[in-house]
Amino acid sequence: MLALQSSRKSADSAPSFTDCCTPNVLPCKVHHDGPVELSQRYWKPVNDDKDDNRTAYFRGRKLRGRRVQLPDGYQGVVAVPTDRVLPVANKAPEDQDTDAVADEPIKALEAQSTFDDFIVWDHETLAAADDTFVKGVEEWIKFAEVIHDTPEKQTENGRFPCPGASIFPEEKVQREIAVMRFLEHFTNIRIPHILHSGMTEESPCGLGPFIVMGYDALNIPGRSRDERPIMNPDISPERLELVYSQMADILLQLSSHSFSEIGCISKANEDDEFDDKWVVKHRPLTFNMTELVQLGGFPEKLLPQHTFTTASSYYESLAEMHMAHLSSQRNDAIESAEDCRQKYIARCLFRKITREYQLCGDDESGPFKLFCDDFRPGNVLANAQFQVTGALDWEFTYAAPTGFAYSPPYWLFLELPEYWADGLDDWIQNYEKLLPVFLRILKEREQAAIDRHVLKESDRLSEHMLKSWETGDFWLNYAARKSWAFDMIYWAKIDRRFFGDGDLEDRLQLLTQSEREEMDGFIQRKLKEKEEHQNDRRISLLGQIDGKQGILVAERAAFATESVEVLQAFHASLARVRNLGNNDIYKWYMASTTPSENGDGPPDLKLNLIWPCTAQHIKKYSAQLVRMVTETPQIYKDYIRPYMQQKREQGRLNWVFNILEGRTEQEDVILRDTEHGPKDGFLVLPDLNWDRKTIGSLHLLALVERRDIWSLRDLRKKHIPWLKYLRQRLLEATVKIYPDLEQDQLKLYVHYQPTYYHFHVHIVNVMLEAGTTQSVGKAFGLENIIGQLEAIAGNDEAGMADTSLSYFLGEESELWATVPTENNPEVMSHLVHQLGLPATFGFSDVYSIDEPDLLAFVPRPANALLLVFPVSKAYEATRVAEDTPLTEYNGSGPDEPVIWFKQTIRNACGLIGLLHAVSNGEVRKNVIPGSDLDNLLREAEALKPIERADLLYESKALESAHADAAKLGDTTAPDAEDNVDLHFVAFVKGSDGKLWELDGRRKGPLVRAELTADEDVLSDKALELGPRRFLRKEAEGGKGDLRFSLVSLGPVFD
Repeated sequence: MLALQSSRKSADSAPSFTDCCTPNVLPCKVHHDGPVELSQRYWKPVNDDKDDNRTAYFRGRKLRGRRVQLPDGYQGVVAVPTDRVLPVANKAPEDQDTDAVADEPIKALEAQSTFDDFIVWDHETLAAADDTFVKGVEEWIKFAEVIHDTPEKQTENGRFPCPGASIFPEEKVQREIAVMRFLEHFTNIRIPHILHSGMTEESPCGLGPFIVMGYDALNIPGRSRDERPIMNPDISPERLELVYSQMADILLQLSSHSFSEIGCISKANEDDEFDDKWVVKHRPLTFNMTELVQLGGFPEKLLPQHTFTTASSYYESLAEMHMAHLSSQRNDAIESAEDCRQKYIARCLFRKITREYQLCGDDESGPFKLFCDDFRPGNVLANAQFQVTGALDWEFTYAAPTGFAYSPPYWLFLELPEYWADGLDDWIQNYEKLLPVFLRILKEREQAAIDRHVLKESDRLSEHMLKSWETGDFWLNYAARKSWAFDMIYWAKIDRRFFGDGDLEDRLQLLTQSEREEMDGFIQRKLKEKEEHQNDRRISLLGQIDGKQGILVAERAAFATESVEVLQAFHASLARVRNLGNNDIYKWYMASTTPSENGDGPPDLKLNLIWPCTAQHIKKYSAQLVRMVTETPQIYKDYIRPYMQQKREQGRLNWVFNILEGRTEQEDVILRDTEHGPKDGFLVLPDLNWDRKTIGSLHLLALVERRDIWSLRDLRKKHIPWLKYLRQRLLEATVKIYPDLEQDQLKLYVHYQPTYYHFHVHIVNVMLEAGTTQSVGKAFGLENIIGQLEAIAGNDEAGMADTSLSYFLGEESELWATVPTENNPEVMSHLVHQLGLPATFGFSDVYSIDEPDLLAFVPRPANALLLVFPVSKAYEATRVAEDTPLTEYNGSGPDEPVIWFKQTIRNACGLIGLLHAVSNGEVRKNVIPGSDLDNLLREAEALKPIERADLLYESKALESAHADAAKLGDTTAPDAEDNVDLHFVAFVKGSDGKLWELDGRRKGPLVRAELTADEDVLSDKALELGPRRFLRKEAEGGKGDLRFSLVSLGPVFD
């Protein structure tokens, strides 16, 4: 709370409100907050000749000022915050509550001067009539007059749905107003009195629909919520019973009212103030519906759009909504094909239950009891003595199936009733300790109400609630109402009750034929969506504004990009573009692409204009293939660290240092922390890509003061205490600044590779789907980094520089051309499976060719080896010397012991190596018939080497695979500076039982050894005459320190 006080010029002077001024609202930011000498030099506004407006020049730009006069009877005050706290009268001992939190201190604002008008400035033109400050004066004053114009002169509260975050704002306000008036008239529930309400067109500055109601302060007794996530363990039985009894009274009064349909209520005749008849007129509006749309991107048209006359029809609509939710949600909807299959079957079976069982028995056709979907202690206000003073949030109240009202309340833990962190069984165990207490109190309140003749015997709830818990109806209704909990509850609490024992295959037989036929296609679609993430929902358009390049980034459900004409039409389709804010480079807008009859339809696009953009921006947002690479400690030392140093020396971090040192963007800093020490401090500000309004897409950035940590590679074990403090402080501060969030709704991560080389942490809402727009990087959770540092062996200096890291690289990234890629078995396995090798085969690392214990880790039999090594002058000399006396190989046909491909495609040795590995021996026999690889090998078999090379060059399937394999190596020989390039050689066991070395740059395949039937390519003989022979040759040529890697192609064991 804040209180306005007059200023005192000195200790002896009296309070003064006599100083007058004319405030100026500028359209730009002023970072300087100290005194300015000779102010006339910087600010010399002049009056216009014809009117009361003004003109000035500031920072070299012309400003036009519009004078705004305050209405008669009102005076403006310029005030500054102080640290003074107003004294509070001491309470009498009998009024004190030992469990209550101290009242919030009232801090003083010190008035500096007063004003009767102010000037709103804008660049070049006068501020328009709809400017926030211009129109805001009149609208806010009108709003304040409505609030304070009450006979009782009580304290009032104005309530708006949160702009940018609330779903169905007008519908919510309309439904809540109706319910509040109904409850105020027909019950004794303490409902704040509605003083005034209105829709968006009636609200100040178009903020949205609103309710002005009587105000009660919410007292949270006891310790903070962070210290008691389930229930205050110190609460006394007497106090708990007092809370339960008052909550029970509200439930009984609410459920005693019934209606003939399921849906939201309204007066039968809105125009007749004396008509007390209320009926169901509107669809049921639920908390789950808003969560699905807000957090899951659920299509609003798939939500229930009408009232319901039977319970089963409503249950079925909820089941359909669960299926549609799984179908439509694209972010984190499934984890794997098996997970998708299980979720699909669960929803089909739940729909079967709603269709074939009468879940409400005799109450199938009503009457339907009034039920609040969001009734919980957090929405009930209490005074210091724990007496209820009011109940809020009635927008999700509707006539519902009796099973909802007959289910025991889920909120018996009071504070965070759905805190299931330790699992469902643990929650049940604790819940069952409290349920008998609540049911006993509920039964007592029922009898007391019946004795007072305010409750009918048929309106008792306690026996129904006990039966609901014992039979499992509680879980059925909970799963129906809560999409987020459905999968956790269905298999644990619902499935066996209706269908008995059985596994997933048994359940599959219960599906209809059409459901089974659709399942495989459904799973494939969800798997594809899982891989695509945001790729189809975001486009980046490069263009020019005033001769300077800019990038426009737009997001939506899915963009059509099949033709240039579609993209050209995109700009023309934009309408109702609204500016959200901007800085020097990034501008944010909301826009619409759908026509609206009245011109005020909701926006369906978020636009991000990057202008002027740099070459780095263009690379970042260009469509490009993204690769997975592994960065070893040696690669980091030899390539990445020098690259980081180069970028830092180019001045790319000046903007970071300007923020840290207080020179720029200080108005955006929302937290600065130095409690761990000045050198270990950090600050937090909104990320440039967040609109700063929508909590669901919250994205903050923490910049650390330390200059010695460029990236997570610089983190060491000695930094663990600092990192833990950083993590905890960021979580605590974020939820304090944004109270709608809990700590477990936030994720903290760092990128590697980062966009810039100064250590920073991202803080985002867990529901934010970041997509794959960056050409470099992968998110590493801060908690995981701390855990990895703790697990690393060594002293305090050991750290992340000593480990290998895997991350993504876009082909447009400078690092893609800088960093040599490792011989990555996961990438290779993906590629050969894509071509047509079954998943029963895959590549594995060979960690040693001499240690039997390490060789034992490799799956056997090993069908092929793929050796990757840096090409050197010594290798080239050996190759030429061995090839000179040989003739060019010209074999073909099915009798060839091996199939060999001559390499004519530049930079394709990685791809040729993979082909040699999968095209020979036992592996060839297992290629999937009809696959791209099978078709390729069948056609290649009859061709001569040159013709085979042409076949590879023309193959579309290989073109795609080649793009994935291109970074596996380079065939170019070293230049005079002995540049390092990678090359691949395959060793396979041919159909003749011999060990063959296959290298597309040689004159043909080379026999290296005779192998017996039980010897594979990892046998001692094969290793001795294959990879070991190669290493000896290199050592003889002076390359004994050769770095190489080896992978084996063999069976995959689950």
